[in-house]
This record gives sequence, structure tokens and C-alpha cells, in this order.
Amino acid sequence: MLDVNRTFTPSEAAVASGVPLKIVNQEIDQGPLKAARKESGSKRSLKEDDLFYLVIANRLDTRLLQLTAEGKDSVNAAIVTYRRRPVLPFTFVEGQVRAAMVYFGWHSSESHKILRGS
Repeated sequence: MLDVNRTFTPSEAAVASGVPLKIVNQEIDQGPLKAARKESGSKRSLKEDDLFYLVIANRLDTRLLQLTAEGKDSVNAAIVTYRRRPVLPFTFVEGQVRAAMVYFGWHSSESHKILRGS
């Protein structure tokens, strides 16, 4: 689950993401993680979204794709947008599934088995 308040030092981010510390610091200094420099005054701190960016951006094969500064910003923005999207509660999804089953003529005993995994 996303914890928007949890922060990581660059060293912790390097270990958690599997990205070398030198690359983490480069992304903070020159990449889309510049906000990590300003977040806590003089201390650098990264958020969970930043860890996802580090993993994704540094797993790209640079022989096939090289990200520009704009490209890195776009990837980071997409990750933040995706991870912060609202998640529908199960009861809403269950209600939609039941409505679809009724629409397609499935009996309630069948929907109960499907929804409960029986």
C-alpha cells in the first residue's frame, strides 16, 4: 500500500531498488528526482514513487532506448499518476460483477460460487 509520507535516504533507496547509490544521486542531481534535494532541507529524501521510478528507469536497456530529461520526467509523472489513482472498494466491484451476471442470465447460486471462490 502506498504511504505518501514515508521517505528513504539515498542509501536506503539504492538497496531497496537495486540501483547503485551513484545512479540514485545522479537522478536526484540531474534527473526527475530533483525534489528529493529540497524535501527535507539539507537532507535528501526519496518517496515510494521515487523508488518505482528508479527501478523502472534503470531496468531499461539503454542499447534500445535512451531517455531524455523530458522522457525521464514523463516516466516519473506517469508512475506518480498511476500509483495515486483511486482504488475501487471490493463491494463496488462485487456489485458490478453481480449486475453483469444478472444481465447475462447467470443464476445467483452461480454468482455466489464465483464471487466466494467456492
